[in-house]
Amino acid sequence: MKIKIGVSNKRAYIWNVWDIARLRVEYHISGILVGTLPGIQQQNVFLGPPLLLLPEEAWVLVEQGVAQFVDLNDARLPTNDEINHYHQHKLHQIELEAQETKARNSKEPVLSDKDVQRRQQKREERAAAKSKAGFMFETDSTFTQSSPIPVDEKKSRLPNTFTITVPATSEYTFDNDNLIYSDLDSARSANVWTYPETPLELNKCRVFKDLWQRGMFMGDGIRFGGHLLVYPGDPLRYHSHFTVTVLESMSSSIKPIDIVALGRLGTTVKKVHLLASYNDKTNKVDYISLEWAGFGT
Repeated sequence: MKIKIGVSNKRAYIWNVWDIARLRVEYHISGILVGTLPGIQQQNVFLGPPLLLLPEEAWVLVEQGVAQFVDLNDARLPTNDEINHYHQHKLHQIELEAQETKARNSKEPVLSDKDVQRRQQKREERAAAKSKAGFMFETDSTFTQSSPIPVDEKKSRLPNTFTITVPATSEYTFDNDNLIYSDLDSARSANVWTYPETPLELNKCRVFKDLWQRGMFMGDGIRFGGHLLVYPGDPLRYHSHFTVTVLESMSSSIKPIDIVALGRLGTTVKKVHLLASYNDKTNKVDYISLEWAGFGT
C-alpha cells in the first residue's frame, strides 16, 4: 500500500504515525516533526506529527512509486456525525477485544474442589510454621499478628484488567479519489506539486536520489552552509559526514573565495564539503570533495 503524502501550499506532510515509522525504517527518510504535542503545547523542543518532508524527499518517494500525493487543500474536516460514528466503531472494537480476551482466559483448566482444599491446607501449614519460627510478642505489645485474608481461588484465577491496543492513527477525509495523484506528472498538471521547477532544483533531486540509493539519510544543510546534510545512518545514532552544495551543472562557474569558504567551513564543523551535479553525458552524479589542508595556516 502506498504511503499518502498530504500536500498543502506546496509543502509535503505525513500524518500517519505508522507511515512515519515505515519511512524511517524501510526507506531511510527522516523528515522533520513540526506538530505540537497535545499535552505540552507551550514548548517546541519535543514535537510530534505531522512530519514535514524535504521537497527532494517527497519527489523521490513518488518518483520511486513508494508514495502518492494527496491534495489537502480540497480535503474537508469530518462532520460531527462521522466523528461519533468513528468513536462508536472504535468502542465496539474494544468491547469485542475484551470479550475475546475474557473468553480465552475462561478456557483455562479449572481446579477441582479437592485441589483447592489441598492448596489451602498447604498455605495454612506454611503460615503456621512461619508463626512458630517468628518472634513472640506479649499481648500488650503494639505489634499484633493479623490472620491471613482468605482468597477466593476461583476469582483469583480470572484477570481483573484487560490490555486493549488503541491505534493512534489518523486518516484523511475524502469525498472522492480525485484528490490522489500517484505520479509526478499528474500532480504537476493539477498544480498540486510543481517541484522541481528550475534546472538547479532538478539537479538537487537527482543528487538526493543518488545519495538515497546509496543508503544515506539526508537532512536540510542550511545550518552548515550547504543544500543537504548527509548521514551514514539514522541521524539519531550518527553524526553527519558530508555537507553537499548542488551546482546547476559541472561547468558552472564558482568563485575561488567561495571554494575557500566552503572548504574552511566544512573542516571547522568536522565534515567534508561536497560539490555535486548531474552529468548529462554519463547520466551519473559527479562529486568533488573540499577539505582544508591548512599547511600551517
